Amino acid sequence: MKTTPHETVMAEMLANMTETERIEFWKSGKKIDHMLEFAQSVYDARTAAGLSKRELAAEIGADPVLIEDIEAADVVPTLELLEQIANATGKRVHIALV
Repeated sequence: MKTTPHETVMAEMLANMTETERIEFWKSGKKIDHMLEFAQSVYDARTAAGLSKRELAAEIGADPVLIEDIEAADVVPTLELLEQIANATGKRVHIALV
C-alpha cells in the first residue's frame, strides 16, 4: 500500500482551492483550536477540583452529557456557562483580546 505524506496531501488540497476557500479553511481551523482550548480548560479545571463530570454537572445544574460534550469539543460553552464552571471549580474566567 502506497501512502502520501500529510504535507503533500495538504499542499495539493490547498492548491485546488480558490482564495476564498483557503481563507474559510484556515478560519475553520482556528475555530477548532478555540474549541479544543475550551475543552481542555474545562477538563483541567474539573479534574483539578477533583470533580467527576456528573458532580460538576450537578454543581451547575446541568446534564452530565453537556460537560462531556464540552470536554469533547463538541459544544462551545457560553460565557455564562464558563462562569458557572469556573465558580464550581474554584477558578475564574479570563478573556483577552490579543
